[in-house]
Amino acid sequence: MRDRIDGEVTSVGGEAVLHFGPMTGRVRVGLVVPAVDKVVDLSVHPSAALACLDAAADRAGVPRPTAHRAARASLTAATDRAGAWRPRAPATLLAELGGAAFPTLGAAYDRGAEPIDEVPRWAVAILAASSARRAAEAGFAERTTRPVIAAVASALAGPDGGGPVGLHAVGLALIGAPVLDSDRLARVLAETAAHPAPAATFTVDELRASRAVVGALGAHRTVRVLTDASALPDGTRLLLDVVKVWPDVAPRLPSRLPNRLRELADVCRSLIVTDHRPPAPPPGRARAMPTPRLVRPGAVDARSGRAPRRAATGGEADPAPRRTGNGARADQTSGLTTAGANPPRSTSTPAAARRAGGPPSTPTRVGDIQQPPTARRARPGDGPVPPARPARAAPVVPQATLSVGDLTAAFDDPVLAEPHAGRRPLAHAAPAMAAPAAGGTVTAATPIPSTARVARIDGRELDGLRFARPRTCGDLERWGRLLRNCLEDFGPAAASGRSELVGVFRDDGLRGCLELTPDGVIRQLLGPANRRLDRPTERTVLRALIRHEVVDPTAAGNTRWFDPG
Repeated sequence: MRDRIDGEVTSVGGEAVLHFGPMTGRVRVGLVVPAVDKVVDLSVHPSAALACLDAAADRAGVPRPTAHRAARASLTAATDRAGAWRPRAPATLLAELGGAAFPTLGAAYDRGAEPIDEVPRWAVAILAASSARRAAEAGFAERTTRPVIAAVASALAGPDGGGPVGLHAVGLALIGAPVLDSDRLARVLAETAAHPAPAATFTVDELRASRAVVGALGAHRTVRVLTDASALPDGTRLLLDVVKVWPDVAPRLPSRLPNRLRELADVCRSLIVTDHRPPAPPPGRARAMPTPRLVRPGAVDARSGRAPRRAATGGEADPAPRRTGNGARADQTSGLTTAGANPPRSTSTPAAARRAGGPPSTPTRVGDIQQPPTARRARPGDGPVPPARPARAAPVVPQATLSVGDLTAAFDDPVLAEPHAGRRPLAHAAPAMAAPAAGGTVTAATPIPSTARVARIDGRELDGLRFARPRTCGDLERWGRLLRNCLEDFGPAAASGRSELVGVFRDDGLRGCLELTPDGVIRQLLGPANRRLDRPTERTVLRALIRHEVVDPTAAGNTRWFDPG
């Protein structure tokens, strides 16, 4: 095997395991596969090469330290031939394997950085460079300046010359490279390297997708977002969350975006459409009754030859409408007159009006004006003037209670929906109320159960508004930051079912939040900073609640909200 493969080979118990191939300034670390006479490159996986060496030692019954000494001897011979990196101080075999394959990585080890198990694919060209200058040129091309070179070398060494290799800081700088100049790149490298790097770094696909996002943010906002991704404990997760949902929410983002990562993540998360298909109506809902038919007495069905059945209401068939003398048809049961071909004549007296089936109309001629008997001049041939009849008292009409249908029609009427331009404050306008008391502790991942009432409106849209319920207590925390209120305090109440919440969204973000009690009573409906929603938005929300049968507008606690005037 040694004669067929150029390089140094480490054998354990007579079995060839690792191969070290000298290259210009570096060594390629490979795994020998004797069955196919091939070497698999493991330079980017030094931990995998070490694991294969330990496994071979265990199979051969050789102590692992003995196998490690044999591998060091072979690696030293290969580095001497290639002029590759060697550690200045005693180091682990993992560090020697990684530093021999990647000189810039070895320089970071000399400055105290901890060895890494795997080299990301996007960092291969940077770490394989023979110097910090060439590493910066491999990553940032023409933006390479002295501050950038110094920042790259310092970032790779980790904070204060210790800790993990600063690949996370370099990755953040690569994300912003398309929109940042040299000075901003050096600033991002310096500020992100000052914070501890997470255990996992970016993948090639994540870097590519992140670059598409910062292209829309601009240079100034990109610097803030990238530094927050390193400074916040969950900054990397927030950045990747934004990148993940960006293609879906980008067309609906507001024209002015936040400058900080957490606020940007909140805005993007609030625009996610959770339910593309609205839920089906709950089973067992009563069907609407059909409209009763009007049947003439004695009429015969043309197809069956039999008398038609009674109306669907269960009563007798309605008689045929009679035709009045002026061409109009009058319904004998309701007293309503439908205009015919000719307009009705003016009914100048109450008696004529009663004969016509309607109230007295307004006189249109001077001769139609009826003067009181005491005021009319006596004419020749008139008999004695009869005494005037006493005035009949106006009937007292009891105040009717509005039904659900009346309220629905009132809120669907565009005239009643906006009664006047003054927009007087309604009686239900009140300060925000605190969250209902509820025991237990919740986290951002605590789920919020859905009720049948809230499910009827979840995912629905009406006049540009979209309604969605919070899925977790983390959603309430984000909504609270977006609306600048205390919605995050409602987590325990929402998780225990003491409060039912519904978010009100428009295309450009969260507009308000609705709170219902477990009894289906509207507790509060407020917008940003606990201010009342504008009149059209509030009316649309109330119409949606009626239309999807979320609340009963005639309930004692809801009547104050459904005032058509």
